[in-house]
Amino acid sequence: MAPGTAVPGQGVDWGGGWGSRGRERGRPRSAAARISASLTKARGLTAGWLVWEDGGKIGTEAHKKGELAMAGRCCPLCREIAQVMSPCGTRRHLVCRTCGEYFISIQAENSLLNDASRGVNASQRAQLSWVTRERTEQGSPITILSETPDAATGEADAASIRQILEAMVPHSDEERIDRALRNLNRKAPELGHPVAVEPARDYPLLFAEDPCAAQLMLKHMAKHGLLEQSISFDQGDGEYTLTPDGRRRVDGLQSAAHASAPADTSATALVSALNVEWKQTQGFKLFDLASFEPLDSLGGQCQDKKDYHARVLALAVLMKDLNESAMRETLSLDLLSSCQPGHTLSVLDVYVRHKGFPQGVEAVAALRKVQRLRNLPPIHRADDKAGFRAIEELKGLGFPYPVPEQDWSRAWQATLDLFSNGLQLLREDLEDL
Repeated sequence: MAPGTAVPGQGVDWGGGWGSRGRERGRPRSAAARISASLTKARGLTAGWLVWEDGGKIGTEAHKKGELAMAGRCCPLCREIAQVMSPCGTRRHLVCRTCGEYFISIQAENSLLNDASRGVNASQRAQLSWVTRERTEQGSPITILSETPDAATGEADAASIRQILEAMVPHSDEERIDRALRNLNRKAPELGHPVAVEPARDYPLLFAEDPCAAQLMLKHMAKHGLLEQSISFDQGDGEYTLTPDGRRRVDGLQSAAHASAPADTSATALVSALNVEWKQTQGFKLFDLASFEPLDSLGGQCQDKKDYHARVLALAVLMKDLNESAMRETLSLDLLSSCQPGHTLSVLDVYVRHKGFPQGVEAVAALRKVQRLRNLPPIHRADDKAGFRAIEELKGLGFPYPVPEQDWSRAWQATLDLFSNGLQLLREDLEDL
């Protein structure tokens, strides 16, 4: 079996430098295997792995549920071989060692594989892989949709190719360095431990367009005292540790994000409080979040239209993390007959109606309005249904379209207030039940 072939169900011994499950293969594990090990060990997943023949593996929520890999397929982002998980209707569920785990519509896949005719170049495909790999590290895989309006299904964790490139990709060197440091910090299994980096596979983690650019990024961060290379392998591979300056920079980014919004009204505080109260009264957390890191970008003043789109998308992704499975377990199939899988707000709407939440319908309506705002132009055209409804929701908040450049900060605050009001209504209902 050739190196890099996926073998479902076979384990890997993380403790030694040889083979899998203690069986020696006659050669040390490759740098790629060590990198995949550090990626997955830090996330603590233990069951249903996708295992590569050379020792690496990538773990996902689907793998924990026993979902097995199907035949390999060309990754539309990096053009390497990715594993296709079980079919998902009009979506493919891909796991790529370079781009991470993501879902992609058939239309979007076709447009990326035929990029010469669709205006998506190699540089933009690399930028898409930055986002898919970062979201994999955050434990929140994204769904990539095509640019055509009818591809939008209202999924909160989905974004069009254009939306990702315009609102989710760093466009300055400083932002690239900041997010690269956070990715490396996230991969470290413990505080101060080194992280294995292989530029050939990990260039998206560093927001670089190719392995050569990744090596230059690593050298730049080392030169400026943010990283320290502890071990060097062949072809630029190595193990890196964040220096005290690098760690202070990461800590400063996180502290600034959390401190920029008032503690009593921030989205993080509201979600955290609602989770505690929901668990006490309903038996499960309403938001199934691995961490509150995706909310870090919501604090501070909104700078412009692009920043507004990024923030609204973050709220939409948060609503996708509603604990759909736990709510479904308490409801009958008849009640859920109109709720498609993944439409979390529809499930929440059925749940609050069935449980008799006095303000539940109003709360869900507020959250739906926020979700629609993610479709504002240029994500969708003003003359299609999704774009038109988004503009109407914005007008309902008191803003004309196009929004004057100086008013995007106020528009964001009104949007955040609408979202917070929806959560607050649910909290008040929990007190009354």
